[in-house]
Parts: sequence; structure tokens; C-alpha cells
Amino acid sequence: MKKLLMSLVCVSLGAFSLAANAADPIKALLITGGCCHDYTAQAALLQKGIAAYANITFDVVNEGKGTEHVHAPFKKKNWSKGYDIIIHNQCSAKLGDVVGNAVAKEHFDTGVAGVAIHCAFHTFRNMESNEWRKCLGATSKRHGAKVPVTVSYDLPDHPIVKGVPEFTTENEELYVIEKVWDTATILATGAQGETRFPLMFAVEYGKAKLFTVTLGHMTHTFTIKEWMEIVARGVLWSTDHIEADGSASKGYGPGGK
Repeated sequence: MKKLLMSLVCVSLGAFSLAANAADPIKALLITGGCCHDYTAQAALLQKGIAAYANITFDVVNEGKGTEHVHAPFKKKNWSKGYDIIIHNQCSAKLGDVVGNAVAKEHFDTGVAGVAIHCAFHTFRNMESNEWRKCLGATSKRHGAKVPVTVSYDLPDHPIVKGVPEFTTENEELYVIEKVWDTATILATGAQGETRFPLMFAVEYGKAKLFTVTLGHMTHTFTIKEWMEIVARGVLWSTDHIEADGSASKGYGPGGK
């Protein structure tokens, strides 16, 4: 009887130890909506796609139809509190310094990680300040034609892209990059024929790390396996849960693996 009780105690303690050591999921706030894209479909693809590579939960704010919408979180103080990462897939191009500086400052001061996709680069485009652009790592105010983009890696050994095959999109927008800020490391470049611009960045801005990518106008881009794996690794890198080979740190892979 004593042996049975001891065995039960050991099993119970073992289970408790495993539970205690289990990693809490990365808590993400996905902010989306605004001008020009199918944000509902993109939000669904992002949640499913990132969760295939990372131990993560999402809260989603999907709102607004035009270029002047101020998303609800941006109207609050300390709006990033409780989140490990903010995923920006919004487009409010006509907003300026008042909102843009405040959003950039939230990342800079608190250290909350970020991923910024496509029109996040054109959000707050009317800013005179460059703080949001430094937060993203690059300045862009326009794009070229919608034709396929071929992606090649500038730093193929960086954990965000290491081992991920280079790829070509279907018709997509290649953002014109006017300036790369010293907050950014260029990870990849896109080409449309002879036209080439950097399009993926690893950013260190104040206390925060962000992965930013200009691809993502067309919803079918969100179905490209390589693109989605890179975005998921961007989440892991910016939250410091990635290994040198690009795999998730223990407990931060899908399902907590």
C-alpha cells in the first residue's frame, strides 16, 4: 500500500512539475482593418498560419473602412499592457503625428514586440515625424504595379529566414523603399524584373524588437507557405522565443512543444 501511495505521489508531482514548466502561450493583439484589403480573410489566415509554428493566442481588433480610422486600442493609455506582441496589419494612411508618434512610443517605451505587415508601412503616412518609420525600419509612401515579386535573402543565416526556400509570389505590390533606418537589418529583397527593393526587416527600436514585411496586399500571399513561416518566425524572434536554426524555443512551438 505504501509503495502504491508513493507511486501516486511521484506521478502527481511529476505532472505538477510538467505543468509548472509548461510555457505560457505568446499573447498577441492583432490590429487590422482600414483601407484597401480583405482584412477578415487575412486575419483568419494569420491566426491559423502563425499557430502552425508557434504557441500563441490572439485577441483581434478588426475595424474601420477608410484611410482615417483610428483603431480603438490607439485611443487608450497603456493599450499594449498584457500583450507580448502587437501584430499590425492595418491601413490608416491619412493619419499623422498625433496617433503615429503615440503608437511608435508604445513600442519604444514598453518594449512590446511587434510584427508589421504591408500597409502598416503606409499607415500614418501623413506624419511629419519619422518615429513610426523608424519603428518599422524603413520609409515607404508608394508602390509599383501588381506583378509577381521574387524574394531573395540578404541574410540567409538569420533565424527568421534560415532554411526557408526563396519564393515568388503571384501578383503583388512591391513597396518603394525611400530610406532604410539604422534601426533595421535588411533580411530580404524583392524583385519585379529589374526593380528591386528591400522588403523584410529585423528591427530594434528602443526596448522593442519588431519583424516587418512589405508584402501582403493580396490575400493569396497569406497562403504562401514560405511567407507564413517567415511571419511566424518573426513573431518568435521579436518575442525572443527562437533558436539559431529558426525553430521555436522549447515550449513555444505549436501546441506548446
